[in-house]
Amino acid sequence: MSSGNEHTLEELRSKIIASMGKKENPPAVIKGGNDDRLKRKRDEGSNGSGPRGKHDIPLGPRGVKAPSPVNRNMHQSLRNNAAGYPKGTQERLSVAGNQVQNRNGIYDRQERMKDDKGDDDRGFANGSYQADGRRRVRYTKRTPPQQPQPQQHQNTRPGASRDRNENRRYRRNDQMDTVRPRNDYHKGTWNSNNSNGRNNYKNSHNTYNNNGNKNKETIPNISRIPVQNSFMAPTIYPNITKSRSSCIIIVSSLKNASNDESEVGHTRILLKNSVETFLKGLKLEQDELKNFTIGPVDEDYCVFEFKSAKTTTMVLSCRSYFNKKLGLSNATWERPNDYIEPFDNLEKLCGGNVLTIEGLDDVKILDLESKIKELLQPYGIVTNCSMFPLMYKEETRDQQSVSQNEEPRNETEGEFTGCVILLFEENIDDKLEPFKTSMKYMRPNNGRLSQMTSAFTFFNLPHMAVENKHPESSILLLMNCVDPLDLKVPEFAQEIEETLRYTVDEVNDIKIIKPNIDYRLNFECIDQGVGNIYLRFTTVDAAKKAMEKLSGTQFNDRSILCSYVDEDDYKRTGVLRI
Repeated sequence: MSSGNEHTLEELRSKIIASMGKKENPPAVIKGGNDDRLKRKRDEGSNGSGPRGKHDIPLGPRGVKAPSPVNRNMHQSLRNNAAGYPKGTQERLSVAGNQVQNRNGIYDRQERMKDDKGDDDRGFANGSYQADGRRRVRYTKRTPPQQPQPQQHQNTRPGASRDRNENRRYRRNDQMDTVRPRNDYHKGTWNSNNSNGRNNYKNSHNTYNNNGNKNKETIPNISRIPVQNSFMAPTIYPNITKSRSSCIIIVSSLKNASNDESEVGHTRILLKNSVETFLKGLKLEQDELKNFTIGPVDEDYCVFEFKSAKTTTMVLSCRSYFNKKLGLSNATWERPNDYIEPFDNLEKLCGGNVLTIEGLDDVKILDLESKIKELLQPYGIVTNCSMFPLMYKEETRDQQSVSQNEEPRNETEGEFTGCVILLFEENIDDKLEPFKTSMKYMRPNNGRLSQMTSAFTFFNLPHMAVENKHPESSILLLMNCVDPLDLKVPEFAQEIEETLRYTVDEVNDIKIIKPNIDYRLNFECIDQGVGNIYLRFTTVDAAKKAMEKLSGTQFNDRSILCSYVDEDDYKRTGVLRI
């Protein structure tokens, strides 16, 4: 070919290239408004995936990875079928094609597409997912097992590296690869000859069962739980054993033969002041006197109510000292008749193994231990015991004016009451008989009624409530009849009283404990006895018949609990809150 023709061909080729829009240098960046940016985005494509020139072939939708050699034919067919569809359809079909093929075998895509719609009202099957809000792309129709801990399957699950690919738009559950599809299993399309699939399924099944067993073990078996008593459950003990009768002391016969009425009143005040001074010397957390009640004029008694049973035991142990100090030769110190002696108690000074020795006024404090051992050895009482000497510390004006910077006084200072509390580790009832002739002592926690504190549980409490251990009397106590807060309405309380008078016979008096304005349904107010109803009958037989009639019956949608009440405690002001 001649050089002229070659020159003509080169010019023609350059014109063709120029008409195709090719440029040697890249286009310069032109700053413009939103319209220009949208135009460039439409012409140049998005993220480099659109056509760069007039005759370039599009690279496909953005965000879709090139098909692997295994799935090349399937992706090619999907792309061919996507011709003419709106933008984004090819992407969804490509993702759906990826989900059809499984490493254990290729499922029948047409069969899987048939039941995309379920039986629910929305027309979508359980386990299906939505893509861009326009089409539901189905993975598998299955119920996935419990989600295991991620660290257990981080390096063992097949396909984990593929799921970690950032370009993968839809991610599967950690165990979806190892669970057999339910529909394909029944259709016979599951490849049962694949040993890897069977092993993965078994491993997943075992993992699910193991997790289920762990969850079952967290639920305690009631048959294997030991019966917890009040000692094993400290939250139960202080509330279920909180008794007002264990914090009350009754002092009667305060009047001597030579005293008149005016001197008796003065003696009561002196006794109250002496007890308060003794409590201050104890320096306990709950060492205050809660209530002090003076009986009627014709009845010679007074009632002390303390804040704790421990304080009550220590005050009662000093009865001989107070009688000697105030000249009360005929005074009687006792607990209420309905007081219950605890054989065992978390507070050891409130238990049954407590003994108080009186009349040791001439013994010095330093010689007490040797003196106590000398008194106990002849009677065979050689068990270990704790000794608590009781001191009476009376503050003077000089002590009250001492500055706070001054050192505290010695603990041994004060007046020895001559009373010592002995706390034994075991029961010594069979060894106390010789003490009656040789030594003056008392049992401060002794009572007509007794019980094992540790026997209290929420399971046996209903059975213990109906045990017939209290002596019969003409006074009945009804419990659990009404809601305490309902008694704030006077009309409701009046209706309850009228109903009881109509229900039982031979009732002389009915007293309902009503709440005050500050009452709350909590354990702090439980000792007030709000909601308790006291019925006083004409005879003991009438009270017994009422007990048989009312106990366990339904009243106001509640099961009534009945108990006898001592008549002397009912008559004494300050013993019962009525």
